[in-house]
Amino acid sequence: MNQPVLLTVQNAHRVKTVRPVDNPQSEPSQFNYRGQRSGFRNHLHTIGEGSAVTPVYKDNYPQWEAVEFHHPDYLGCYWQQAQDAYRNTSQDPDILGEDSIVSYEKMLHDDLMKMPEGEHEQYIQNFKQYYSAMLSAGSRCASTFVTGAANFNHRRNEKANESYQKRSSEFSEWRERALKAIAKRLEAGKPKEQKKNEDWKRLRNVIGSSAATIHEINTGVNRCSSKALFVSSIYNKVSTFASHGEVEIVDKALAYIREWNAREKKPIITERHKFFQLSEVARKIKEKQEKLAGMGNKECPFDGGKVVLNYEIKRIQIFFDEKPDYTMLNRLNRDFSFNWAPSNGAWQRVITPNAMYATKRALEGLNLKNL
Repeated sequence: MNQPVLLTVQNAHRVKTVRPVDNPQSEPSQFNYRGQRSGFRNHLHTIGEGSAVTPVYKDNYPQWEAVEFHHPDYLGCYWQQAQDAYRNTSQDPDILGEDSIVSYEKMLHDDLMKMPEGEHEQYIQNFKQYYSAMLSAGSRCASTFVTGAANFNHRRNEKANESYQKRSSEFSEWRERALKAIAKRLEAGKPKEQKKNEDWKRLRNVIGSSAATIHEINTGVNRCSSKALFVSSIYNKVSTFASHGEVEIVDKALAYIREWNAREKKPIITERHKFFQLSEVARKIKEKQEKLAGMGNKECPFDGGKVVLNYEIKRIQIFFDEKPDYTMLNRLNRDFSFNWAPSNGAWQRVITPNAMYATKRALEGLNLKNL
């Protein structure tokens, strides 16, 4: 028979329902973490709902079995380290340490719920590594309010604070990079039809929002906005899909605007606007893409690397023999919209006439041949 998991200080924030240890057959009751405030930074956990809520005191924790949890124990091993991180900066280090575990554990759980299970192990491992480094740096910080001003080494503490800020920034930057990379892998694994449906739903929402604003402008409800700007916004969003040869999405966008026009006294976008020529643009580009798809990849050398027209994945790729300097990296990414693709080891963007021109400009002076 499995031993019941008892309610403790360290698992209370994860507990969802509890029941008395001496009555294991009873119906579990709702557990409310910090459900009742009892002073500054002091709370009591409560059990029950509505008027039947009762506080549970620390001495009575062993009398309650934790039945359900909101999420697993991810960071419990850092409980003492989290409290020590605030030992010299706060008069309530235990409370702040608990706050840290609670907030970061929830952050970790929320992140995991947004990614495939196969990504969990590595993400948890890295999360713990960065979180532990941040706590270690925090433990070296101090405050004269806590330690006293006598013989306080301000210079050393300044360095400790800088170190903590650096570890904190590293954690945030790693998390942002990791979530983006996972989202990108998840997106790449979706079926083509699913991607198109999701792209259309997002575009439809954007068009609908802009069209609603244009309706308000046309009817005089909104006198502060410019209709031309919102029309231009719709055109630019749809033209992006047209430039990628997404005929189906472009046709849906045009039909959607025509639905709006049919309901309005004054059209959202007039038929003579170049917006309604985007369907033809998309078809021409798609025809070019289909012709290119049957072609072999083309390599164009330049001093220090090569450019590859990769028709299979519809990307123009720049490969360097050695890592470029900061000026070139900044030029590729910021000035000419190339993105680094670690899986290919190349700077790349979708093959378009603009991309070809941008490549020539980016590599100007490097003797690029045959592009």
